[in-house]
Amino acid sequence: MSDSPASALAQEVELKFRIPGEDEFNHLLALTRLDDFTLHDKGVKRGEDVYFDTAERNFLHAGFACRLRPRADGAWLVTLKGLHAGGDQAQGLHQRSEVEVSLTSPGPPETWPDGPARTLAQSLAAGDALEELIRIQQTRHVRQVALAGRVVAEMSLDAVLFNAADEPLWLAEIELSQDGSQAELQMCGAALQAAFPALQPEPRSKLFIALALAGAAEAELALAAGEAVGVPDTASADKGGRAPGVRSDDRMSEAGRKTLRFHFRRMLRQEKGAAKGEDIEALHDMRVATRRMRAALKIFEPYFDEDALRPFARNLRRTGRALGQVRDLDVLLDKLQRYTASLPEAERAGLERLRLAWEAQRAAARRAMLAFLESNRYRQFKRDFEAFLTTADAGARPLVRNQPQRVLVCHVAASTVWLDFESIRAYEWVLDRPSLEMLHQLRIEIKGLRYLLEYLREVLGHEVAPVIAELVQKQDLLGDLHEADVAVHLLSDFLTQQTGLPEARAVKQPEMTGVVAYLTSQEAQVRKLRRRVPAAWKTRAVDFGRGPVTCVTMPWGDVATACYSTGIPNIEVYFAYPASMRRALSGMHYARRLLGLAPVQGLLKRALRTRPPGPSDEQRAKGKSLLWGEVVDAAGQRRVTRLRTPDGYTLTALTAVAIVEKVLAGQLTPGFQTPSLAYGPDLIMEIEGVEREDQ
Repeated sequence: MSDSPASALAQEVELKFRIPGEDEFNHLLALTRLDDFTLHDKGVKRGEDVYFDTAERNFLHAGFACRLRPRADGAWLVTLKGLHAGGDQAQGLHQRSEVEVSLTSPGPPETWPDGPARTLAQSLAAGDALEELIRIQQTRHVRQVALAGRVVAEMSLDAVLFNAADEPLWLAEIELSQDGSQAELQMCGAALQAAFPALQPEPRSKLFIALALAGAAEAELALAAGEAVGVPDTASADKGGRAPGVRSDDRMSEAGRKTLRFHFRRMLRQEKGAAKGEDIEALHDMRVATRRMRAALKIFEPYFDEDALRPFARNLRRTGRALGQVRDLDVLLDKLQRYTASLPEAERAGLERLRLAWEAQRAAARRAMLAFLESNRYRQFKRDFEAFLTTADAGARPLVRNQPQRVLVCHVAASTVWLDFESIRAYEWVLDRPSLEMLHQLRIEIKGLRYLLEYLREVLGHEVAPVIAELVQKQDLLGDLHEADVAVHLLSDFLTQQTGLPEARAVKQPEMTGVVAYLTSQEAQVRKLRRRVPAAWKTRAVDFGRGPVTCVTMPWGDVATACYSTGIPNIEVYFAYPASMRRALSGMHYARRLLGLAPVQGLLKRALRTRPPGPSDEQRAKGKSLLWGEVVDAAGQRRVTRLRTPDGYTLTALTAVAIVEKVLAGQLTPGFQTPSLAYGPDLIMEIEGVEREDQ
């Protein structure tokens, strides 16, 4: 047996689930049982995980993460964890190698106690010093999971903060204990998902999520080391490479060919598994590959001859349709199985008939899919597409000599991304009361932008990773909503078909109580998910003295000094914006990180340089600013003040000059002060043109 450090690593086996929000998190906290499993509260742990690596990122290159975590007894726990996870990460199952060591105080590996952790760390560091990589804060609620008197697992409900300014990521993790089996772990996970269907398997580690959200280049190293991740899809191993190989100096036609070839290879690798039918994920991955190619065809079509891509688009559409009919029923049957398992036997009336009906539909769809995959049409399509994708310049629009042409990736990447972003922004007009069909179309637009960024990720750089991650979150939310809506319609149709009665009477039939309950739960899911679709920020009506005006909250740096001056910690800043601007603000939810990409920043800066530098002297002389403030105490007493001042630019200059004059006159106290603390709350009233009204 090898005596290398790696051979001493233990195996961590756990299930990870993403919790959709704080409400679901609080419901999970209240759990004491899950089917036959008993949950025992073991307290709350709050702390900050700090990850370290060498300056050259030796640990990540070798496929390891080094984590330092404080313990309740004052000691420190160092964990060296493998990034390559076995198990079915798409379903949230993670199996990683790890080794731990306890320290009385943090220090370099050579100061650690002798053992496998020290040996491995010194081997990985190769004499280089460790430096901080990233920090993750979390509050962990621990539950001991018992079955028949044995502790089989430990459940952790985590509120994870990657950035203090962001909302927490809510996670549930179930880690296998020594006395438990993997089958029992899976049973516990299935019971949890049956009780909380909105939980989603989380394929990513916290470290990867943190690195991706921070836009860190190390996220790419984690991918290369074997970190499995739902976004981007190009992360999984690929014999032809982990990415299409698009370069900024490629012609767009060549970039399109590389992208199509990359996903065509993926489709072909999944074909055998999809036809065999033993692993439903093979079918899913094959369908995803066809969707990626169809999306790529739309993006790159302008750079090919008019008819070059048309036959391939038609055959990819047929392929996607054949695969999709089976995959959609796989999803429906999986959700039905989990819902049925959550019910007592007495409440399942009609659900077995529903399962059998959907199973029969799936069997028919699968026969049609296999017939298509074995058809001469499909075989000919694969041969033709392969020839097209491996022939340089096939179908590409010819260049016009001695004419400027926007044909390289670097010529059009920024504007193409921006156009897709504008397509999403166009939905601002309907986000106040969107129909389900409109939200489905929005999901398609979001998915299109996501795919485009993934196709161009090698050109755009690592900073695109958090943008993609955010788009995936939005896409998943809208996808869950669409799936629940589809289920509602299918269940309604089933009730009327099985009973021969209108839906209003069908729901009252005792033999269908289980189906009716499932229909009701899906309708509730639609309502719940619709509420999670973000509209604009918080709004309220404000009377500046001329009647109520709709205002919207805005992040504003002056809140920090206002809190310091007044001692009031919960101050909100509102701005009065026209309806069009409020709709624009709501659109920022869907692609806020996109605005941080370097190409998009360059586009915005060029647009700004074409704008006038600011209002003219005449405009400022005529301009006025209206300000409103309200304070409410614990007893509900309310006070309001309104200010009417000169134009904002002018007011800033006048107040700055007034303060400088006081300083020059010797009216100053050394140290940090805000203007109102230094010169009193009525300083503003010394400025000419300022009027105040208190009520």
